[in-house]
Amino acid sequence: MYKNIIIVSSAPITIERPPSPLALLAGICEQKNIPHEVFDLNIFLYYQFGHEEYNYIVDLTIKHDDIDTFPDVEVRQKINNAIDLAISNILKTDFDLMALTMFSSMQFSWTRKFLKEFRKRSKITIIAGGPGISVKYKKEDSAGKVLASDGLLDYYVRGEGDFAFGNFLDGSIDFGVNDKKQLTDYYVPQIDDLSQVPLPSYKKIPLDKYKSHLYNISKNSIELLINGSRGCVRRCSFCDVGAIWKKYRYRPARSIIDEMIKNYVDVGCVAYAFSDSLINGSMKQFTELLEKLIELQNIYPDFKQLKFHGQFIIRPKQFHPERLFELMQKAGCDQLQVGIESGSEKVREHIGKKFSNEDIDYHFEMCSKYKIKNHLLMFTAYVTETEQDHQETIDLLIKNQKYLIDNTIIGTNLNSPLIVIKDTPLYDMREELGLHLNQDVSLNFNWTADTNSELTNKVKWRRFIELIELTTKLKYKRSEMDLIFIEQSLREILKLKKEG
Repeated sequence: MYKNIIIVSSAPITIERPPSPLALLAGICEQKNIPHEVFDLNIFLYYQFGHEEYNYIVDLTIKHDDIDTFPDVEVRQKINNAIDLAISNILKTDFDLMALTMFSSMQFSWTRKFLKEFRKRSKITIIAGGPGISVKYKKEDSAGKVLASDGLLDYYVRGEGDFAFGNFLDGSIDFGVNDKKQLTDYYVPQIDDLSQVPLPSYKKIPLDKYKSHLYNISKNSIELLINGSRGCVRRCSFCDVGAIWKKYRYRPARSIIDEMIKNYVDVGCVAYAFSDSLINGSMKQFTELLEKLIELQNIYPDFKQLKFHGQFIIRPKQFHPERLFELMQKAGCDQLQVGIESGSEKVREHIGKKFSNEDIDYHFEMCSKYKIKNHLLMFTAYVTETEQDHQETIDLLIKNQKYLIDNTIIGTNLNSPLIVIKDTPLYDMREELGLHLNQDVSLNFNWTADTNSELTNKVKWRRFIELIELTTKLKYKRSEMDLIFIEQSLREILKLKKEG
C-alpha cells in the first residue's frame, strides 16, 4: 500500500542512545521489504544547538507547557529555524507515509510544533504512536486525539502498535488505530506473545551521533535499548506503569538472544540498557536469560565483552541466592538501577516495596562481592513520611557511603520530593489520604495530605534540601539530567518562598 516511509522520533529525550521505537518501526518495514528512512528530530536538534543550549531548552520544556510561551525570544526563533531545517531535510526524501513516535507527554509541545510546520509544506499521510501519544493530555482526551482533532495526524495508535503498524502497512486498520474522522480513542489490545514482535533494525540509524559509548569496547560499542518484558509485577503506589500495561508479560530468553545476535551482526553492538520496569520481574525468565547469555559467550567469543544494565527489584535472600549474583556477573550485568525510594521500611510498605533494610544490606554485600554497580532510585516526602522516616533515609545514605568507595553504589537520582502522578494507585487513594491536588495537571508537585498534616510544602522541600546537601557531602554522584530536574525543584522552592 505504501511505497516509501519516513520514520520520525520526536524531541526532547535523552541523547545517550538512539530511540528504540525508531529501530522497531524500521524492523517492521525491513521485515515487509518496504523502503524506509529514519529521522531522529531530537538528535538533529542537539547538534543544531550544541550541548549547553540543548540542555537549556530541555530545562525550558520542563518549565513551560508550550514552546511558543518560552520567555527567551531568541531561543524561540532558533527553535523555529531548526524545525524548519529539519523539515527541509525530511522532505528531501520521497515518501508517502510518515510514522511518528512520541515517547512522553513532555514531547507534546515539540510534536505539535513540528507537525504544524510540516503540515504547511506537505499533506502526506501521518500515523503516530508511542507512550506519549497514548497518555491523557486534556481531561479525558489522549495526546493523539488532540493532535488528530487539530488535523495534524491522520491516524494514531494507543497502546502497543507493533502488530497494528505492520497490519496498517498491509492496508488493514486494526481496532485501536484511531483515525481523524472517527476519533474513537481506543486502545490496541495488548500483545500476549512478545516473541512474535519483529526484531528492531538499527542499520539506518547514525549510531555515531549518540553519546553512550560507555564501555569503550570498540568503535561500535554504542549502548542500545532492549526490551525483555512489558508491564510490571509490582503495583507501586507512585507509579503509573500499571495503568499503561494492564498485564505483565516477558519475552522468552531465546527471543532476546536473537535480537542481540542480529544487532551484533548489523551494527556490532555488545552493550545494552534494558527498558523493562524490572529485569528480574520473573525470576524464572531472568535466570534463564543469564544462563543463555553465558552460553552465547561460549559460542561467540565477542560476546564475552557483553555489558548490560536495567532496573532491578530487591527481594529477600531466599529469592535472590548468591548464585544469582554470580550468574549476573558472568553474563555481563554491569549496573542495576535499584528502586529503594526510602530508608524507612514503613514508607516502603505503603508504597508496595516489600523488602527490609536487612534485604538491602544483603543486596549491597552481594553486589560488592560480584562487582555489580548500583544507581539508587529515591525520593523524599512520601505521603505518609514522618520525621522519623526521613531520619531513617538519612541513616541509610550515611551507612552505605562505604559502597561508594568500591563503586558498588555509583550515584542516586534523588531530584525532588514525591510527585503525585495521575493514573497511579496513590492518585486513586486521594480521598482516603486527604490529598489536595491540582486536578488539571498530570504531575502534582505541591500537594498536601490531611492524613499527614505535618508534611507541609515547606517541610517537604526542607527535607529535600537536607538530602541534597547530605548526598553532595557524601559524594553520591548525579547524572546531568538529574541536575536539570534539581534545578526545576529549586524553582519550585523559590516560587513557594515568593508566595510566602
